[in-house]
Parts: sequence; C-alpha cells; structure tokens
Amino acid sequence: MIIDWLVFIILVAVPTVYIILGFYYKGTKPPRDLLKFYLYDNLPFLIPVVVILILNFSLINPDISDIDQGFPIEDKYISLIAGIFLVPFFIAFLPTDTNFPKEDIRNVKEIFGFDTALMPNNLIQLAAFFFFIVIGVVLEEIFFRQFMFSSFHTTLNIEGDWLVVITAIMFGVGHLYQGVRGFISSFLLGLATGKVYLLTGNILIPIIMHLSINLTIVVYAIRRMIALNRLKKKGLY
Repeated sequence: MIIDWLVFIILVAVPTVYIILGFYYKGTKPPRDLLKFYLYDNLPFLIPVVVILILNFSLINPDISDIDQGFPIEDKYISLIAGIFLVPFFIAFLPTDTNFPKEDIRNVKEIFGFDTALMPNNLIQLAAFFFFIVIGVVLEEIFFRQFMFSSFHTTLNIEGDWLVVITAIMFGVGHLYQGVRGFISSFLLGLATGKVYLLTGNILIPIIMHLSINLTIVVYAIRRMIALNRLKKKGLY
C-alpha cells in the first residue's frame, strides 16, 4: 500500500515539475545545441517512469479489466476515433495544407504549435528530432494513461470516465507552459487516448494515436528544412 501511494505522489508531482521546467525554458534563449536538447528534454518523464517501474514493476503491463469502462463505445467507433488522428499527418504532406505557413519561413516562430527554434536544421538533427518525438510520446502515454489509470484506481478507487477526465486534466496541466491553447489541445487529446485505452486495455493504440499527431510536426520540420535550403541556394539565408 505504501508503494502504491509513493507511485501516486510521483505521478501527481511530475506534471507540476514539468510546468516549471516548461515556463523556465520558454523564458530562456533557444538551446545552442539542439542534439543535446533532444537527448535530455525527455528526462523529466524518463526518470520517473524508471523509478515507478522499480517501485512496482507490475505496471509494465497492468490489468485494467476490473476498472469500469464508463460510457460504452462500439469497436467500429473506436477504430474511427483512432483513424481520425491520422488525418493531420497525411494533410501535412499536401502543398495546400494551411497549417504550414505561406509567408517567409525565416520569420515564422511557430508551426503547428511547435517553436521553430527547436526544429532541426540538418539531417543529423532531424534523425535525433524524430526519436525525441517518438520517445516523448511513448513516455507520456505510459505515464499519463498506463500508470495513472492503474494508480488512481488503486489508491483513490476512481472508476470509468472519471479516470479519463482526471488524467486528461493532468495531461493538460503538464502542458500549461504552452498556454491555454496547449492545455485545451492536450486535454482533448487525453480524453480521446484515455477513453480508447480504458475500452481496449491496449496502450499501443493511444501511442499510435498520439504519435500520428506529433509526427505531423516532424513532417513540418522537414518541409521547413527544404524551404530554408532553397533560400540558402539563393543566398538569402
């Protein structure tokens, strides 16, 4: 029981720490070494995930079948919800995509809610950026869905859709440094991935849903690199 509460405390504390770090980095200059940033930025989630697994290794594959599933959704609609998350990824490849800025790319500060100062500028950085995005998504889904669902149910006896809502709020709080828009978008993402996880018990589906959204940023990063390289060839960058 003590272990369960220790895990619970870690799960509640980490989003708060992440807010502080987020606001700190937001108020500082962009990192000089992007490779180092991509390597270390996931540590605030990686370390707690490792510590939690050391405390309670059963959370590596928890059985949530005893948790009330809340509002029922048919399997075909679950598939539809998951499929919708792939749409932005494919749209990002289109030249007509309105999310990619049409103005001078040198003056763009943000694309798809992501700071362009943190986007890669060469192929080595791009490869590191890709793994940075993937690892970040996996850690967040394990932390906010897999761990939180089991922990909040075990310690506070929270059931069904309340688990979905509360963990989605925690997920949004962890992204408060991105502003109101960041909180709302993260909260809505948490509702969708949380509900799917609750109904299926399979963390891979929420990971794929979340990953499809975040990999959209990788597509935009590639398009930005291409646009900047064109300017370089013209001697304009």
